[in-house]
Amino acid sequence: MIPAILQAGSVSSGTDIITIKTERVKPGLMFHALSIVARDVDSAVSGYIEIGLIDGTKEVPIDSTPGNFPANTTHTVYWPCIIAEGQRIYAKFNAPTAGDHIEVFAHGFYDEMLSPCD
Repeated sequence: MIPAILQAGSVSSGTDIITIKTERVKPGLMFHALSIVARDVDSAVSGYIEIGLIDGTKEVPIDSTPGNFPANTTHTVYWPCIIAEGQRIYAKFNAPTAGDHIEVFAHGFYDEMLSPCD
């Protein structure tokens, strides 16, 4: 077990929807996410924030919650989930303000992938 945080951040261009993505889970490992948070550091999010995982090119939503989220307030997924090697976490923000700093953090730990025979 290796404690870790998958994270990503970006500066919004002011488009209708922006998606930020963490790094991929490393080969031979799986990531146990204990909680995942997403936030707009600078402004309120009046639309929604969606958190999920990306498997290849497919977005798999875990939770989507409508705003209003005040500035620097997280939308948090509190239940654990497992992210397999090559997958990653995403956060989708609806109508962020141009120039805002948006972030996503998955708190958890890495563990080795086990073969079905182990």
